[in-house]
Amino acid sequence: MDWGLKVSEGISLLLTVLRDPALQKSSKAWYVLRVQALQLLAAYLSLSANSLSDTLREQLQIQGWQTPETALLDSHKLLRSIILLLMGSDVLSTQKTSVEAPFLDYGENVVQKWQVLSEVLSCSEKLVCRLGQLGCVSEAKAFCLEALKLTTKLQIPSQCAVFLVLKGELELVRSDIDLCQSDLQQVLFLLESCT
Repeated sequence: MDWGLKVSEGISLLLTVLRDPALQKSSKAWYVLRVQALQLLAAYLSLSANSLSDTLREQLQIQGWQTPETALLDSHKLLRSIILLLMGSDVLSTQKTSVEAPFLDYGENVVQKWQVLSEVLSCSEKLVCRLGQLGCVSEAKAFCLEALKLTTKLQIPSQCAVFLVLKGELELVRSDIDLCQSDLQQVLFLLESCT
């Protein structure tokens, strides 16, 4: 099957999902679907002009997202909302909300919690890479630090190592060799302590 045809079919299916009025519902499941659709939209918008025709690109942009970054940023914002719904607080921020609903850490909630946390880390990684490629190093670093905080809080050393490497790359772009070296030494320490 032709690559262009596959892209065209994929975009057609994505547009069907994005245009579905049910996607506007306020429920965790629909929010997660919208997050995934936005991340897929970002992936399509990231394709080169050789892989994605101007016509198909325009069909995607008509939905309101002109660039992959805007789709990823909206996805990230939506993930924050889901975290608030699921856990009653934003585990990504340092600020506490005044009234927090207790998180019921059992059954389906546990599965949803880890699914959303996995999605936020995946989205953060894509955002850091994309913003770094565009030269928005400070913004990329902010998302990277936020993800590092989360991976540390959740005690996920492998993901922590990924974000430390990304942060090291960003420090290298900023010509801060010492911070880059420090980040990579932390990665080495993490990898050694995991074995």
